[in-house]
Amino acid sequence: MQISYGVPEETGVSIVRKVFSQYQTGHSIFADKNILLPEYVPDDILHREAEMEQLTHMLAPVLKGYSPNNIFIYGPVGTGKTITTKFVLKELFDIVKKNKKIGLIYINCKMKRVSDTEYRLLAQMLREFGVKVPDTGLSTNVLHRRLEMTAEDKKTIVVLDEVDTLIQKIGDGFLYSMLRAAGNMSLIGITNNLTWQNGLDMRVVSSLAQEEIVFKKYNANQLYDILKTRAEKAFDIKVSDSVISKCAALAAQEHGDARRALTLLKTAGELADRDGAPNIDESYVDAAEGKMNSDRVIESLKGQPRQAQAVFASILELSQKARTGAWKDDRVLSGDVYAKYRDFCRIAKMRELTQRRVCDLVKEIESLGMIETNVVSHGRHGRKTEIRISVDNSLLNKAKLILAEAGFV
Repeated sequence: MQISYGVPEETGVSIVRKVFSQYQTGHSIFADKNILLPEYVPDDILHREAEMEQLTHMLAPVLKGYSPNNIFIYGPVGTGKTITTKFVLKELFDIVKKNKKIGLIYINCKMKRVSDTEYRLLAQMLREFGVKVPDTGLSTNVLHRRLEMTAEDKKTIVVLDEVDTLIQKIGDGFLYSMLRAAGNMSLIGITNNLTWQNGLDMRVVSSLAQEEIVFKKYNANQLYDILKTRAEKAFDIKVSDSVISKCAALAAQEHGDARRALTLLKTAGELADRDGAPNIDESYVDAAEGKMNSDRVIESLKGQPRQAQAVFASILELSQKARTGAWKDDRVLSGDVYAKYRDFCRIAKMRELTQRRVCDLVKEIESLGMIETNVVSHGRHGRKTEIRISVDNSLLNKAKLILAEAGFV
């Protein structure tokens, strides 16, 4: 009997070319996917009328030649802080298009190589004014003076999005120098951390002299309205109310996060599009939620500082030993995690944090959905925190790769 092995019906090259060809020529259920991006600024902002009115009143004095007060905008992630601010500022600058006496600088403080040092931040602000600045070579004092001279003849609104991240990176001295030196500058700080000012120098707090706006989370009905309006323009099909309602309800459970609602609907549409489905049904929403949860955990772990990664690596190693019986107990306790964490610090030549700070990091990791903790009584030995991994094996394998790259596995 002769065995015929043959050639596969499709080679890798043919598969790739076929997919690209189908994408080019095939029909998509999307009309404009960009409309579902969180950073897209629509023609109107729903359910933020009161906040928009507050911000507009606060900024209006610039139209009479006065510098507005400094403004700080608070609220959980995905509550419309950034998009509302951009919308109001767009309306303002549509009015003063030809007024060279008014300027605007917007900086996302989480962007790498933009605000991770005081030099880069000042250089970026000057570039917004059209001033050329070398990547290195000047002192920050020189850049501060250039910024003051550049902005002295105009009222400038500086938006620092995620301002608490900026302070963590470079300290609060920048704010003090900028606000004291540049009298024509008004600051809009956006953050989801209500207590970010607690650690600021009192001179900085005094210089801020701020007004505040607090954004509350969206409810399911409000998220439904937002998704409904966006879906009508983003898709080339009619998205069912049941799909939109499900996306809104799931996001409402996640702290009323409009970003999550929009991303959930967009991901469900992408999955349906890849299948060549004519419509989006609720099964695609379920699949999108699973994919997003997976992606969120992994991206969160990647973005954690090395200290937090070392803590999670300690929990992971002890958990695996507990499962295989190679550990003294079938539970992982916080004290054991701290001991293992110290081992990792010595190997990686990292500064050791206190046990209290490591406990804080455990709580932060729990908030990401990667672990679960439970405080139990151990009789005369007191109360102890038991920890267990709460993600599945497929995610753990990806997590191990990230920890290995960081040198912790």
